Amino acid sequence: MSQPTPFPPILELDSRASALLDALVDLGHLDEASLERVNQVLSSIEKPLDQHGMAAISFEDVRRVASMALFERLPHLDGDARRMVEREWGFLFY
Repeated sequence: MSQPTPFPPILELDSRASALLDALVDLGHLDEASLERVNQVLSSIEKPLDQHGMAAISFEDVRRVASMALFERLPHLDGDARRMVEREWGFLFY
């Protein structure tokens, strides 16, 4: 008898991580493609699972991955958008 295919882990953002991601999207710093990339990278992070098969994605995880995505996107932004990111970078990531 074959073994059943295990379900993939369920990833859950902690409240601070979720708030940061929401703020980056609401402020226009992450477009749809960047958000998709952030979600792909977050889903590939190896995290310990709890007894229900769930893994918590932390604020630090989101901050690290989102800052990389935003940094990659920065050269493609127009002048005003780029200056806004540069001005808000410290508030968002430090």
